[in-house]
Amino acid sequence: MVDRIKRETRARMAATGEPYTEARRAVLAADAPAPTPTDLHAAVTALLTAWAPNTRAPFDPAPGDDNGCRCGGHECNCAGGCGCPSCRHQEHRRTAHCQNPDPRPGEPFARCGALTAYRIRPFCIHLDGVTRTPSDGDPAANNGMVTLGDSIQHHTAMYACTTQHARHLIERDRHRRKVYPADSALTADRTYYQVDAYTYEPDDIDVPGALHPLRESLEAAAYWTRGTIAAEYGIGRSPLHYNADGMLRYLAWAVASAAAYAERGTRPADT
Repeated sequence: MVDRIKRETRARMAATGEPYTEARRAVLAADAPAPTPTDLHAAVTALLTAWAPNTRAPFDPAPGDDNGCRCGGHECNCAGGCGCPSCRHQEHRRTAHCQNPDPRPGEPFARCGALTAYRIRPFCIHLDGVTRTPSDGDPAANNGMVTLGDSIQHHTAMYACTTQHARHLIERDRHRRKVYPADSALTADRTYYQVDAYTYEPDDIDVPGALHPLRESLEAAAYWTRGTIAAEYGIGRSPLHYNADGMLRYLAWAVASAAAYAERGTRPADT
């Protein structure tokens, strides 16, 4: 059978000019009819029953759902530091565009606004040491604590579209810290800047339909998989069955979300 599929795949490649992967997929599809939506639904239901019994699938929030926030899904008017979905959404959206000042007539506080390409993360190194609980028998212990290493304090990130604007944002921030230091430990001499390439990703609120719980479930499945691997090697903090159950549960939810997305007929290969 394998030889036959290879022969038919080569023949199809010669006839249609398709790449090997596409030609082989077409040959296999003709050999085994695609499952019906009923078949897929039954398979997903069986998987959920086996790997995620008596649990509820991740909630897919409706667009604009704000969990009772006063913003109502629109212009944020919450207090500073609010972590409601609307405030978090607006805080994330600001990372999509360059923040370099670009004053214009009538708009003295305008920003560049081009798509972000770089993230600048200021951080300070505190050399006063970090106190930690000592290990048994540590001779450096003093009153139940030990000073070990230095600490790094990260500050609000900035976003730029070009290296020129990134450099300008760093220069402005360094000048601000020299003129208006928050305290002696946050002056420009103690501040450094980590610059990384940055590609904006939509916030969870902006992710449509089944893709929302799909992404969340895949990330959670990866987290529980790492816990399962650690438990297998005897270095985890949680029992093996606890991590394995979480891994299988989120994988089942991910499959269910992917199936729901596929039912719309908008698979990535079709767009």
